[in-house]
Amino acid sequence: MDASLRLNQMPSPTWNRLKVNEAVERGFAAAKEPFEEKKVPGGVSFEQKKETAFPDQKTGAGEEVQKTVSSSNIPARSFVFENSKEDEPLYIELPAKENKSALLPIELSVKAGSKGVAVMFFTCEDDEEVEQCVQTKYEVLAGASLTLIQIISLSKKSRLISDIGGKVEENGKFHLIQLVLKGGQIDLGALSDLSGKKSSLETDIVYLTGQDEVLDINEIANHIGKNTNSLIRVNGVLSENGKKTFRGTIDLRRGAKGAVGTETEEVLLMDDGVVNRSVPVILCTEEDVEGNHGATIGKIDQDTLFYLESRGIPEEMIYDMLSKAVVDSIKKKIGDEATIKRIDELTR
Repeated sequence: MDASLRLNQMPSPTWNRLKVNEAVERGFAAAKEPFEEKKVPGGVSFEQKKETAFPDQKTGAGEEVQKTVSSSNIPARSFVFENSKEDEPLYIELPAKENKSALLPIELSVKAGSKGVAVMFFTCEDDEEVEQCVQTKYEVLAGASLTLIQIISLSKKSRLISDIGGKVEENGKFHLIQLVLKGGQIDLGALSDLSGKKSSLETDIVYLTGQDEVLDINEIANHIGKNTNSLIRVNGVLSENGKKTFRGTIDLRRGAKGAVGTETEEVLLMDDGVVNRSVPVILCTEEDVEGNHGATIGKIDQDTLFYLESRGIPEEMIYDMLSKAVVDSIKKKIGDEATIKRIDELTR
């Protein structure tokens, strides 16, 4: 991989002095052979492909990551969902045991009328130092649905780029769920083209970022078709000098009549040493549309803190309870018992 990568660029840059227009990853080593363990359920086919099925599909991390993946000549792991069921997820393990530096392209295609769920686990031991770049491209055809779940629990020395991009056709639905439990430097980029009439995007990102960890998020929803709908929700806890940047762009393009885009964010600041940067953006070149955004950012209410402490609950335990509540909120949306059990194991 390139020694330095520019990624997670905002579609509409703001003042450079704010230093939020993009992220820069420095010092990445060259990618080695990728790794993967997979469990393919019924209704899902798998093959390795040297030529990508989506060569022109843009992604959230941006052009430099795209070029890095393309030039690597690493075959894409391609999964096709046809006659698949939501209660039979595809589980993809991405453990950082065999290779400390790895790059992997993944493709997910859901055929018309089918329903697919893919769960990715990014894990490593606490004492390991690893670098991963995983690019996931997807397509959701007419009347189909795809839920992509990413569970991230890496060491403080690890770095991850999760780059996502795809399109949703008429009456299709794409739901992205990302849970970041820990990891030294995590970059999340996702771009969705809502190209078909009444197509929809739902994004839920939950994170616990502390102990000098850095999280960089770039979410882009392109409303292209008529009556499209997007809902981006970000909810997290910052503690112990943790740093987080969230860029959320809803682009209501000309011709997307009746489109509705919404983004919301909730950030709990545990102490004075954390850094939070939030950049919600709504772009619009169509009149008959609706765009909404809102954010709630702050510390725990002092009256609430005093009340709980007066009941004999130590301050450290109170913060642990609040972090657990944030994680529990996303577990309800995941629904899959095997994935929830794995989350419980990772958070013990």
